[in-house]
Amino acid sequence: MSRSSDVEIRLVNWGRWSRQGARAGGTSPLYALMLENGSVVVGGSDPGDVDPKDAEAMERLIVRRCGQGEREMLIMLFVRGLSRGKICHEFNIPRRRLEAVLDHIFNNLGAIDV
Repeated sequence: MSRSSDVEIRLVNWGRWSRQGARAGGTSPLYALMLENGSVVVGGSDPGDVDPKDAEAMERLIVRRCGQGEREMLIMLFVRGLSRGKICHEFNIPRRRLEAVLDHIFNNLGAIDV
């Protein structure tokens, strides 16, 4: 498994943890802040199995290593479950630009061990 797919698996876990926290009163501080500012709506599928320790570590890593726009993209993709096409529309960017940004984020998040 590549480093990028490892990061993506961890981000899926983080997204589930964030959604679960939204229903339970707010586990993810980053997601709670976005909710408070009206940037997201609570929704999504069943949270499934979650590794809370890894999700919390990923949350800290995202806050430290990603800019505001990158965090918003991650929330749209992994928490809200929006399609990549919808994210491109929201940011008014072509698909190849979104893929380049996501590759950059995944590399940045996978560059250090948590």
